[in-house]
Amino acid sequence: MASQTPRPRATTVTLREVARAAGASTASASRALSGENAVSSELHARIVAAATRLGYRPNLAARALVSRRCGVVGVVAHTLADPLHAGVVAALEGRLRAAGLGTLLAVDTDSPDPSEAARTLIGRGAEAIVFVGCRPSGIETNLLGRASLPWVYVADAGVAVPHAIDTGGQRGGTLATRYLQDLGHRRFGVIAPGSSGMRQGVAAALAESDGVLIAAAAKGGKETESRGTRTQVCALLDQDPPPTAILCGGDVEALAVLRECSLRGIAVPGGISIVGFGDHEFGRHATPALTTLRVSSASLGAQAGEVVIAALRGEPVQPSETPVKLVVRESTGAPTT
Repeated sequence: MASQTPRPRATTVTLREVARAAGASTASASRALSGENAVSSELHARIVAAATRLGYRPNLAARALVSRRCGVVGVVAHTLADPLHAGVVAALEGRLRAAGLGTLLAVDTDSPDPSEAARTLIGRGAEAIVFVGCRPSGIETNLLGRASLPWVYVADAGVAVPHAIDTGGQRGGTLATRYLQDLGHRRFGVIAPGSSGMRQGVAAALAESDGVLIAAAAKGGKETESRGTRTQVCALLDQDPPPTAILCGGDVEALAVLRECSLRGIAVPGGISIVGFGDHEFGRHATPALTTLRVSSASLGAQAGEVVIAALRGEPVQPSETPVKLVVRESTGAPTT
């Protein structure tokens, strides 16, 4: 009679069993599976392999009782409607999960109280806070300081500042503006927050030439309604003369410009060139396909996770500069006016 594959035991695999299978002490297994660096890389690999083979799952409730830490990081996302922000959150959650940390998410789009989301997460025991797509207010930073919690934000910072993982808007704005200038553009519009790196990058490139920023529509940090975005687009297109190129802080805004041009019968790129930010799939399938600035949401999210993990361990870490690449497609060309 053919032997049958043993059925897995119904009982929960214990940490002691993992340690025995890996030929390690229970203390070493605990340190390795909690993300500590107190064991050798060879032993760490053996322990992780044994835990995976046995199907070990840590008892997070018991760990919290013993350590008085809940092992959870709070994430305040401005919105998940922007694919860049959603990708950052997904990559961040994955990196934290790999380190044995859970995630509590708060989407803080329209709350009148800028500290409400952070206050809620702190109250639920979050050990650190990551802001995605927004900068924390002074109220929030004071709150985090009083709670002695590490924090970081992933957003268009513009300049190197503490706690910031810059999405690369300033470098991207300069790169795209110089490309458009080489095509012959001299009148530029921007849809991005007033303090954004995108606007700073465009202004820096224009300061070195005879180009002019004829209008810079301010995209509010909390604005997500398409009606508000269209108002900004119309404010640019109604200028006399209008810009021949518009740069946007996101692909969503760039598609709003593209749609408004279509409604007005403005040829793209003949009448106006459009550049987005993020390089998301829907921009590739637009008509015309969207020229944009490519950044990696996976890299940004992983960096945020590394910063938080290091902070919780009391270790310093310096975020690396996020690469930004101009991806030229059909929405940009030489001006005809």
